[in-house]
Parts: sequence; structure tokens; C-alpha cells
Amino acid sequence: MIVAIFLAIAGTVAWTILKPRHESTSGKPPITPIIVIKPTADGTSPERDTPVPESPPTIETAAIDKILFTRDDTVATIIASVERAARPETTRMAMPERGDATWLCILGDNDRRLAEFDSNTPAAVKDVLRDDEFEKPPLHASRTMSIYRSIAKDAMEYDQASGDSIVVLLCARTEWDTLDLHW
Repeated sequence: MIVAIFLAIAGTVAWTILKPRHESTSGKPPITPIIVIKPTADGTSPERDTPVPESPPTIETAAIDKILFTRDDTVATIIASVERAARPETTRMAMPERGDATWLCILGDNDRRLAEFDSNTPAAVKDVLRDDEFEKPPLHASRTMSIYRSIAKDAMEYDQASGDSIVVLLCARTEWDTLDLHW
């Protein structure tokens, strides 16, 4: 087991050092993987008996934000498009910032907590929704949610290759102001 971990770390380090550098088409520098060695329970490094210095947040924790649903100008065009298929004044949306990617979360009214998302939605987001008791929708609800996603994709100029992702959540309108979702 220790040998396997060592080989995995050594391979990652070698790949990081030896990989060719390409210019980014977005104008941003290329992302370089970071190896994070987690401390043991007593706060020391696995390799030495000294405390591990504070490290920057890992990818999993760096992008966690509270999702704030709104009807303001940032999502007004998308709301107007989606509400042509839904009833007026029945949705809110959130667009958390994720670098070049556009993440959109559509919130609609329903008596059950249901969630549907794109195939490229990160597992961490799916875990948050499952922990908050959102379920996979039945077929009739899934069709409606898929229509919302399709309309939103057109309105926001969706680009899966850049990491764009859409999540549709349905729950009781009385819960909207108390939802405490983070991703």
C-alpha cells in the first residue's frame, strides 16, 4: 500500500516536472497540479515530526460558495427565457463564479425536493444536493426540468467544453429563502 502511494506521488511529481508547457488559449497561465500532503491526527507531517504549515485551500474547498438565488440583472435574460415555458414569477437563479466556466442553478417551485444536472456537474455538487435531501426526479418532472435546462443553455450560450454546467432544483417556494447550499 505504501509503495503504491509512493509510486502515485512520484509519478505525479515526474509528470508535473516533465510535462510540456503549452500556451493557454484563454490568456491565463496553464493550471499546474498541486500535491497536498495531509497531516496526521496530531498535526504532524507523515514524513517528519514537525507541524505542517498552513497550506492554501485545495481545489475541493477553494470553490465552495453559498449559492445565492436571485431574480436580478445577472440572470434576468435567462429567467425571462425559462419563464416562457414555466409560469411567470416561479423561478430564481444563481450563477456562482467558476473561472471561465458559467455555472447556473435554476430554482423552481414543487412540493418535493428534486434535482437534475448536466453530466459534467462535479460529484461534490451532487453530494451536496443528496445531503440536502434532493432526489432524482420522476420521468414527468425530469422532462420539465430538461426543458428548463435546454432553454437556459440557449439563453446563456452554454459551452460544455469550457466547463459550463446547469443544475435545476425544485422545492417548495416556502423553502427558497432558507436553502443553505454551498458548492
